[in-house]
Amino acid sequence: MSEIVNEISLASINFYIEKNLDDFYTKSSKHHNSISHIENKISWVSSKNADWPEAIFRADFENLNVENEIIIVKSCFISFCHKSRF
Repeated sequence: MSEIVNEISLASINFYIEKNLDDFYTKSSKHHNSISHIENKISWVSSKNADWPEAIFRADFENLNVENEIIIVKSCFISFCHKSRF
């Protein structure tokens, strides 16, 4: 994480925790042993040879049908993982 905490409040701590995880998952997605899908609406990363990291992050479901979006992401994730691993 490239930012320094300038304010200590519940909102800022939550922001920096999420930012730190986002930065970590984004960086992990660039590793050659990872498969990933990165976009503004939703992103995910999965390790080819390990159980971690496996994460859906940067999910922006505001103004969307959340249940439908989760079904789409899960099917995309499962399909992509099976193609990449086998």
